[in-house]
Amino acid sequence: MHVIKGAEGVFTEITGHLPIEIGTGTEAVRYPHSILTAWSSAELAALDIYPVVLAAVPDGATSTGYSFEQDEEGCVLQVHTLIDSTAGLTELDYEAAIQKLIDTTAQERSYSSGVNAVSYANCGNAKWEAEADAFKAWRTSVWAFAYEQFDLVQSGQRPQPTVAEFLAEIAPIDWGVA
Repeated sequence: MHVIKGAEGVFTEITGHLPIEIGTGTEAVRYPHSILTAWSSAELAALDIYPVVLAAVPDGATSTGYSFEQDEEGCVLQVHTLIDSTAGLTELDYEAAIQKLIDTTAQERSYSSGVNAVSYANCGNAKWEAEADAFKAWRTSVWAFAYEQFDLVQSGQRPQPTVAEFLAEIAPIDWGVA
């Protein structure tokens, strides 16, 4: 990514493959987009064109946009506007994600949902009964873990995780059957 520094020191991202126009009116000069790769950093800097040092978005944060700043050494840095990824999340958001995980796990064994998987208990087919029992035990442990963690967050004993972080903490199912 490259930016061009405007007359008031504001950086604008160079996008697409159109020619790059420097200046205005009859003073404007157009350069082919290929200068970004063909020219040296010093040659580009003479035109106020700079490569950007891209910034990663930290874990637990969401970028809502970015701007550019030039440091003392002349490097242009991408600066993200960040919000906490857990901001605004409620217990219902986590519960919906957990239920989706439960149903998706059941679907891995061709059950339409978690409820459907558990319904095979006492059906007379030993394999399906074993899967239903294993699934029911796992589902119970998932919800017990979830509500235990919700209580820890609400009491301030643990930081609020993102939904993805929380789901990664849930132990996978052990079907116990082949």
